[in-house]
Amino acid sequence: MYRKTGDQYFDSKEFRNLLSQYETSVKTAFPIFMDVDDLTDIADYFHYIGQESEADVLIDKILELHPNAMGPIIYKVHQALENDDSNKAREIAEQIIDKESIDYLLLIGEILLAEQKIQQAEKLFSNNLSRIEADEVNDYVFDVANLFVDYSQFDKAMIWVMRCEKRKSPEQMELVARILFGLGNYPESERIFNELIDTDPYSVSYWNSLANAQYMQKKYNEAITSSEFAMAISPEDADGLLMKANCLCQIGEHQEAEILYQRYLKNHPDDLQAQLTYGTCLILLGKKGEGIAMLENVQEKLPKDSPLLTECYEELAFAYSDLHMPENALFYLDKTDELDCDHIDMKVIKGHILLANKRVKEAQNLFQEAVLESKNDPKVILRVIISAYDNHYLNATYNMLYNLLSTYGDKMVDGYAYMVLCCWDLKRYDECLAYLKKAIAVNPNEVRQVLSDLFPPELDLKDYRTYLLDKIKELKS
Repeated sequence: MYRKTGDQYFDSKEFRNLLSQYETSVKTAFPIFMDVDDLTDIADYFHYIGQESEADVLIDKILELHPNAMGPIIYKVHQALENDDSNKAREIAEQIIDKESIDYLLLIGEILLAEQKIQQAEKLFSNNLSRIEADEVNDYVFDVANLFVDYSQFDKAMIWVMRCEKRKSPEQMELVARILFGLGNYPESERIFNELIDTDPYSVSYWNSLANAQYMQKKYNEAITSSEFAMAISPEDADGLLMKANCLCQIGEHQEAEILYQRYLKNHPDDLQAQLTYGTCLILLGKKGEGIAMLENVQEKLPKDSPLLTECYEELAFAYSDLHMPENALFYLDKTDELDCDHIDMKVIKGHILLANKRVKEAQNLFQEAVLESKNDPKVILRVIISAYDNHYLNATYNMLYNLLSTYGDKMVDGYAYMVLCCWDLKRYDECLAYLKKAIAVNPNEVRQVLSDLFPPELDLKDYRTYLLDKIKELKS
């Protein structure tokens, strides 16, 4: 039975007709007279929607009929790479007869990328560029760029995509937008995806990619709108559902987020990252027992080299700290010592938890160690100051922030919004207004994020000062 995917080809009438033809043949036990590439596309579709057994059966059936067919062999290679078995992938790739084909070349290059042999892959692709037929060069460099994106080599991907012909095809624009996203240029990625949506407003993929770019800029309400467009086109779209849940959690709408996480996990019960964010959502809802149980289950299932482990340990530490169980919190933070993470940041978090549990001297020692190890990095100092503010040491926060901002001057764009909050709490209203003006000028994103509780969400930044002036007049009257 067909399921809408959000993929442009799989959702096309052409593909639905192919799938219907295949399903009819299977139901009637009638011999399947279909093109090998079409059958491989159907197997890819089954894989895409999570029906792995159906995909495997079909691929094996194709290979029985066509032992040297390129598509099914490539499918098997990708399957081996997904299972982190590059040796098996190489063994399967050797079944390809035409070793001079571009498909074989790309496949060997992909195996090298999977093995983290980036320079070898780059050399292979570059050395073979001169032998590619002129009319195939554009497709070749485009495919190479895509491979570098798939393996998060965005700098190299940008070099290769720039070798494409100067044309604004949707495929090339999308690839550039994905590369820019990977390079951290979220505003430009967002701009391109908006352009692509103008050309195809019914592309679920474009809407979800736009939502991702907006989310990374902390434009949570805009990302929610984009994900809702994706779900309007495909109501059970998994990416849209999860993105909306994540955004709702970020803006404090935890009850609605909980419902969406439950919907998502009903169809994707093995998604550990979604379980992690859902567990965090439960904790923020006040369901700490349920949330901690879920996070502890997640950390047991995550591979030891998973980048999610650090986040999971952090969330468990904060949850136990809120329950005034600092030893449990420190137990999980100590587990990050063996992980590939920011160990200075971990010291700041340990200090924060100790400070939250009134172990002031121990916290001060850890903060000092973190600052010294960072060689007085102002970003680390700011994180220490934010911890002091969160733990209600207002005078200390004010003094440290004043010194930090005075020392770095215009070189420092972070921290002014926190000074606005601190001055507000200390009733230093004139300073509060002055720092608000500076904060809006140098870091509007920080203003929106840090001062979200001080100003209505719909208020434009240019109206913040007037709004605050009116509040101060009310308080003084």
